[in-house]
Amino acid sequence: MAEALSHLARLTLMLCLAYGPLIPLMVLLNIRDRRQVTLLGVILHHFRGREFHGRVVIRVTCALFWPRSQATVRLLLCSRDEFWDILTRLSQNFGPRIRVLIDEPGENRYAATFTIEPTGRRRPCRHSWCPVAAG
Repeated sequence: MAEALSHLARLTLMLCLAYGPLIPLMVLLNIRDRRQVTLLGVILHHFRGREFHGRVVIRVTCALFWPRSQATVRLLLCSRDEFWDILTRLSQNFGPRIRVLIDEPGENRYAATFTIEPTGRRRPCRHSWCPVAAG
């Protein structure tokens, strides 16, 4: 009996040493992926209409070791008026902890790019349909 417990203790120790460092890394990756999905869902909600079908490119990046995330939105075949209407709508719907930075205001007349960055850990959206507001 004592020999079986000793063998079990050695096996448990070997497993902890082998897989122990991987568990925090997997937790961090899971948290990062959840942040990416949440931010992408919030942004996609604003661009779900048929007028944006095939005209929007969204790239979401999140850091692994700190809660900094960023979404770059590129609108193709977008007029300046349409671009500013979209920015106005986004700034009205997002809370004060979201920063919208215009990367290319009009250098290319067929595309416009802007970046959305959450500046805090609180919910970035004020509405109940927002996946972050619900959680």
